[in-house]
Amino acid sequence: MKNLITSLRIALLAGAIFSSNASAQSLPSVPETPEAWKQAARNDIEAAFLETKNNHPGMADPQNPGFFARLIQAKERSLEYADAVTDAGGYRAALQIFNTMIHDGHAGVRVTLPPDSPYTQKWPGFHAVWRADKMMVYASELAEVPAGATLHSCDGQAVSAWLQSNVFPFSGHAENPGDWWTHAEKLMRDNGNPFIKLPAKCELELDGKHWLHHLRWTKISAQGKEWERRASDGEQLPVGMTSPKPGWFWIAAQTFSPDESQRAAYRKMYQDIREKRNELLKASAIVIDLRHNRGGSSGWSRDLAKALWGEERVNRRVKAYFAETQVWWRASEGNIAYLENLVGVLRKEAQLPVADTLEKIAAQMRLARQADEPFFKAVAAPVTMSMQEAKQDLASDPPALQRPVYVIVPSRCVSACLDALDVFQLFEGVRFIGAPSGADSTYMEVRTVALPSGLGVTVIPNKVYLNRPRGNGIAYQPQIVFGKLEWSTKNFMHMMEDDIARKPL
Repeated sequence: MKNLITSLRIALLAGAIFSSNASAQSLPSVPETPEAWKQAARNDIEAAFLETKNNHPGMADPQNPGFFARLIQAKERSLEYADAVTDAGGYRAALQIFNTMIHDGHAGVRVTLPPDSPYTQKWPGFHAVWRADKMMVYASELAEVPAGATLHSCDGQAVSAWLQSNVFPFSGHAENPGDWWTHAEKLMRDNGNPFIKLPAKCELELDGKHWLHHLRWTKISAQGKEWERRASDGEQLPVGMTSPKPGWFWIAAQTFSPDESQRAAYRKMYQDIREKRNELLKASAIVIDLRHNRGGSSGWSRDLAKALWGEERVNRRVKAYFAETQVWWRASEGNIAYLENLVGVLRKEAQLPVADTLEKIAAQMRLARQADEPFFKAVAAPVTMSMQEAKQDLASDPPALQRPVYVIVPSRCVSACLDALDVFQLFEGVRFIGAPSGADSTYMEVRTVALPSGLGVTVIPNKVYLNRPRGNGIAYQPQIVFGKLEWSTKNFMHMMEDDIARKPL
């Protein structure tokens, strides 16, 4: 089963766009009365609960015995909110409660309200973000609220308390540091959530000066939406390797879900890295830029690592690192049918190696189900090499990189982006710079099932990693926290240059 396991993170990439009920993708009719919104919320929560109960690997995961109890709590709590739903904002909030309580970033529900639904996002005229340990104004249309100002409190309560009451019950989890970077900006947004009270006046501070500002909530402007897109990760760079200054090599890998042109760019970049290896060995620094990266297929980062450090060197360390890891596929009827359908799609697209892999997995899952087993356990051959042994270079390895390798990590780095960090951190001289990463679960390879209302989907993972070194809900902390307001290439360059000056290799 070795080949099955090594192909898993690549195998279902094509399935990301393949819905389990593709026929249900037409535009839904939006509820027109408060009672209809309430009923839609209740129906969708009940459906999401059943789909998750019947198919989620957590239901039989021996390393997560509390999953079902948490799922029941998620249903009951979100149904309590659903009873008070009267409109689109309440509907969204009730389903978000289900997500936060199930506590699985790869499962739950994803709501997509139609553009013409009766809802208009509002803001107070400025965009605020979390940086390191505080909330700051990123950009503003108001002269009295300048960029760079710190928000200390609102209506007499600390900003952190507002995040605990207004944001984290509906988005992210307060115990994950990266979620503060990702979700704190929602405090200064009115998304029509009827279950929260919006702040009215906030205390701000800049250069030692404190003042009170009364918030005026109005429809968000186009400029506000643009700031929202730019604030978290800065510029979006094309896939490839550049040299912004002599001795520096900047590797832009800001997506692991590449389109056709980006796939070609990745292949060219791998070749460029190999051809310039002698220059990389003498580099001042190598930068792997993961800004904007939200995951996809881990094959792209694995191939990047092989180009940088050498294929066999990477293979040895990865095998030793994951020596105890097992992959179990949840053998539910829904999951099996999904994979069997996906095999047919992949064959029509001439993706035959992936189709062959999935066909074998689906067949083993069906055998497991016939035997009344909850999982097909794709267990690899035992790995006997220790990490210490794996780190010993062989004569066939290319010369080892001994220069600083900085990996820019955004707080939204999840899924295959985290898989990349798993691999990169196995090599000497690697330093993470940026924010705490996201924290995903050990449940992977998702499919979607349309909700009864048509206003979103239930997300169902198909498999679970057991004994993965990075545990369920564990994030990466950067060695260098990037607390500057603007996540620009220029600012990162300056901070990395300062780090090299302080701690040269």
